[in-house]
Amino acid sequence: MVLREQEHEPFYIKIDGKWCQIDDAVLRAHPGGSAITTYKNMDATTVFHTFHTGSKEAYRWLTELKQKCPTQEPVIPDIKEDPIKGIDDVNMGTFNISEERSAQINKNFDSLRMKVRAEGLMNGSPLFYIRKILETIVTILFAFYLQYHTYYLPSAILMGVAWQQLGWLIHEFAHHQLFKNRYYNDLASYFVGNFLQGFSSGGWKEQHNVHHAATNVVGRDGDLDLVPFYATVAEHLNNYSQDSWIMILFRWQHVHWAFMLPFLRLSWLLQSIIFVSQMPSHYYDYYRNTAHYEQIGLSLHWAWSLGQLYFLPDWSTRIMFFFVSHLVGGFLLAHVVTFNHYSVEKFALSSNIMSNYACLQIMTTRNMRPGRFIDWLWGGLNYQIEHHLFPTMPRHNLNAVMPLLDQRWLYLSEEFLKKHPGGAVIEQYRNADATHIFHAFHEGSTQAYKQLDLLKKHSETNEELDKLIESRVDKTDINVSTYDISIEQEKKMVESFEKLRQRLHDDGLMEAKESYFVFKSVTTLSIMFFAFYLQYLGFYITSACVLALAWQQFGWLTHEFCHQQPTKNRPLNDTISLFFGNFLQGFSRDWWKDKHNTHHAATNIIDHDGDIDLAPLFAFIPSDLCKYKASVEKAILKIVPYQHLYFTAMLPMLRFSWTSQSVQWVFRENQMEYKVYQRNAFWEQATIVGHWAWVFYQLFLLPSWPIRVAYFLISQLGGGLLIAHVVTFNHNSVDKYPANSRIMNNFAALQILTTRNMTPSPFIDWLWGGLNYQIEHHLFPTMPRCNLNTCMKYVKEWCRENNLPYLVDDYFVGYAMNLKQLQNMAEHVQAKAA
Repeated sequence: MVLREQEHEPFYIKIDGKWCQIDDAVLRAHPGGSAITTYKNMDATTVFHTFHTGSKEAYRWLTELKQKCPTQEPVIPDIKEDPIKGIDDVNMGTFNISEERSAQINKNFDSLRMKVRAEGLMNGSPLFYIRKILETIVTILFAFYLQYHTYYLPSAILMGVAWQQLGWLIHEFAHHQLFKNRYYNDLASYFVGNFLQGFSSGGWKEQHNVHHAATNVVGRDGDLDLVPFYATVAEHLNNYSQDSWIMILFRWQHVHWAFMLPFLRLSWLLQSIIFVSQMPSHYYDYYRNTAHYEQIGLSLHWAWSLGQLYFLPDWSTRIMFFFVSHLVGGFLLAHVVTFNHYSVEKFALSSNIMSNYACLQIMTTRNMRPGRFIDWLWGGLNYQIEHHLFPTMPRHNLNAVMPLLDQRWLYLSEEFLKKHPGGAVIEQYRNADATHIFHAFHEGSTQAYKQLDLLKKHSETNEELDKLIESRVDKTDINVSTYDISIEQEKKMVESFEKLRQRLHDDGLMEAKESYFVFKSVTTLSIMFFAFYLQYLGFYITSACVLALAWQQFGWLTHEFCHQQPTKNRPLNDTISLFFGNFLQGFSRDWWKDKHNTHHAATNIIDHDGDIDLAPLFAFIPSDLCKYKASVEKAILKIVPYQHLYFTAMLPMLRFSWTSQSVQWVFRENQMEYKVYQRNAFWEQATIVGHWAWVFYQLFLLPSWPIRVAYFLISQLGGGLLIAHVVTFNHNSVDKYPANSRIMNNFAALQILTTRNMTPSPFIDWLWGGLNYQIEHHLFPTMPRCNLNTCMKYVKEWCRENNLPYLVDDYFVGYAMNLKQLQNMAEHVQAKAA
């Protein structure tokens, strides 16, 4: 712990291309202390997003700073160096990457950061950290046990090991690796740091965040400043005469370096006491506000630590125990923390390396060769490069970080297709760019990304296929639109969408909200049980209506669990969706996934999206008319000219259609070509049978056949209408696109141009299950429903920046456009018949 001198002068920083003024009020209020000053008058875009992942408060504050900044053309002073001629390059590196190359590296790192987050590697495991805390507590208790039995030396050594392991835990909680709520991380760091370890959590943050932000940058990274004992760069020699005792120490520093390592713990303990004592009057508000917690924690640490010494038999044993435990703990910490950066070259502030966060961390950091023992002993800091690139990534995920490369064609064999857990949806992007749809669907799935890495090992470039896709031109038709965005515009749009997705990740909008979905599940179950209670009281018609509402609401919940929204545990989501969907609702989970995932992957794309194929009852596009071949279908074709008139009357039939399709599906699953369906067949069949068992038993309890028939029809038709008036609004009212349209290479444009939102309100948000935010849901299908309203603001802004329409209308306006699409085809059929 090496605390820097405070800098309090106002300055500017640039984030996302906008300058922000950091005046005295902003600086004092900054929760991260002086770390913000390391990027004084520089571009801090990447380091900001890296440090503030998931912090809504930080992004809200950033928005305010951008709006209040008095100028976007501040006068930035030149950086002045004070070199020692002849030796100013000792231990110093050079950063000679061109601006164009640096910009490309920054962009690539942003993409890597987004993919790492999509793979779920930024999510901490509570069980892992509970185990690590228990390990250290048990180690301390075992040391007490050995002391009780007079094994004083082993006890002291074990205390040193415990203090080292606690050092890693304070490091991780102060980096906010476990909880998304930073307050909880702070409380945990007070416990493992101040109370158990004796290191100040605030003091550690103050020096360590600066070290992360400006690793090995002379004049910024306090970890380089080891004067008067060591000089790591020539600049440290400036203030001393050649015959001073400090210069004598410097001449022999490589000799006495190793002997000083064990004293690191004593140094950090002393600095912690000094820092905590000064916290009530500290410049930064955060440290003043948390001073009470830190002082209590540190006082309690020394109370139990000195109490432990008190129970030793004599002063010689106490002194031995004190120094052995602290020196062992110091050495175990120091041999790790001095390895990663001191062995690598340093950089001058004027070298411009701080403009490229990824290069800064990689060029100033050395990893230790990993192994199970080293992973444990070093607390994951043998993966120091990965930790510096992603400081909020939990320790247990660091060994999984690796470069992820796109823009490669992947060969998918027939055997692979049959084993695909998502079924047939993967075939919708045959010979198309599936980058965005892959990330949208596989958010948080480690297995999916591992499989992708294996496929990439056998990937290839295919320039002919690239040119073929780029040359595709759409042909317009009735209700069929054309995609005319240029290749150049498309590439910019794709890059811009990547940034939007990363921003939503950073703001925490993609995080699972387990408590919200527990509440929704309980309230929806309550609606169903209320329907049963009304039936018991004899209010049969009311009961049937309430049951219809319950079925609609379970439709939304099943939809969300199948999209993996409520938790990051996919098997748990699948199990709950089986219960809500098959057993309570009567809709097959696997049937729904097969149909709905395809709809998401190729929304309103002809011959891909089954949701626009409603033949023979309805025809949305001219090619639908070719499907009327059987005699019965040709007979139905005669009423298609009136489809816009009878469409509304058919909406209540949707539940009958979906339940019958579900029954047919589950009893064919055993013979399906996809392995996932074969595996799921038994439970799919059992739960569908269970659904109809309780439905028919419920009808059996009714007093007469007329009431049973009425109850059945009202509940089924009512549930159908409540679902159908929602699911037919968002896409049927918008134009469709040809099967081979180039729009499939632009995921964001595809979803926005084929989707209409319903005007939101608290009641509509509840009744429609969040599907009134259909644009946002299609862009980010794994985003929890409760975050879609917030996401809407981001998406609207993104649409404006990319000149795309954002379609949102009241229900009857959108429904009229739906009927207009049907009428267009009805008039076409009439014209052909004339």
